[in-house]
Amino acid sequence: FFQAEDGIRDAQESRGLGDVYKRQASNFFTDENRLMQVLLNLLSNATKFTVKGKVCLQAESINENTIRFSVEDTGIGIKPEHLPNLFSTYSKIQSKENNQLNPTGVGLGLTISNMLVKMMKIDSQQGIKVESEYGKGSR
Repeated sequence: FFQAEDGIRDAQESRGLGDVYKRQASNFFTDENRLMQVLLNLLSNATKFTVKGKVCLQAESINENTIRFSVEDTGIGIKPEHLPNLFSTYSKIQSKENNQLNPTGVGLGLTISNMLVKMMKIDSQQGIKVESEYGKGSR
């Protein structure tokens, strides 16, 4: 969990973003490498699309078998019409602002992360959930 924070700290500091906040969660067993891959991807995306404000990583114990991770940012947010295709292969939101903030992305990071979450049987295989308000940020 904290390795994910360390892995994205330099990018956040270079953009003047707030720290990633830590929350306590119980010990748990999972594929550490795949969980790290997902968290780093989500933190990286949040950092890319947050010009000012904060990016926050949280871990919350839901019950003895479940920990909910969330990444929240005060970035540009996602328009409602783009949410249904967010996890589709090669789905990249085409806009001037998105292309400026993420010129090299090809639309695979969220697809892969969502597949990994489902494979780890996190959240009853429903995958990653997204809440976003355009112009205010995402969670």
